[in-house]
Amino acid sequence: MKKIFGFIIIATMVGSVYVTEVSSSEKKNKQESQFPQSVLWGDETFTLTWRNYNTNFVILEYLPKGHKTKNFKHMITIHISSEKIKDAIKTFIEKTKPYRTEEARIFTNDETGEIMVDVLLFDKENDIVEHNLVKFVSLKKGKLLKVFFHTRLKLSEVKKNNKLMKTEIGDFLNERRGLLYEFQFPLP
Repeated sequence: MKKIFGFIIIATMVGSVYVTEVSSSEKKNKQESQFPQSVLWGDETFTLTWRNYNTNFVILEYLPKGHKTKNFKHMITIHISSEKIKDAIKTFIEKTKPYRTEEARIFTNDETGEIMVDVLLFDKENDIVEHNLVKFVSLKKGKLLKVFFHTRLKLSEVKKNNKLMKTEIGDFLNERRGLLYEFQFPLP
């Protein structure tokens, strides 16, 4: 179980989780109310299920109804930090390398300056394959927004059900990439 949790953290957090105590409940409530309780991805609603704040970092985790962190099929995580975009991408690619069998794909939207990284992660020991799309967006005041969309499957099910043709997988990935480019997270 520890390995699965570690896998999630590497795939979604790309680094250490920063936990700090909030000095007052008022400050925490104000900060929590700044972010939406749910977001729409395509035609599916994701609800805020976990959050972590400090003065330099925000992490928000959204899941569809009925999904739990340890057995999710789809998850959106939002990170807001003070990282530089190139450093954040480099760190993400390095941290996911042990779980990848192929190179990360990087796409740049020349109109907006947004960068998207697409990786497929494997944890054979725990029978997990996870597709991660991450959008990196530079914000004002030196902040960086990272939007992670995770799709997780059991590796044994993927191998057993070889009905997914290469073109179907490509179409699925292209659809997900398109949704991520269109996804706009409402910032406070």
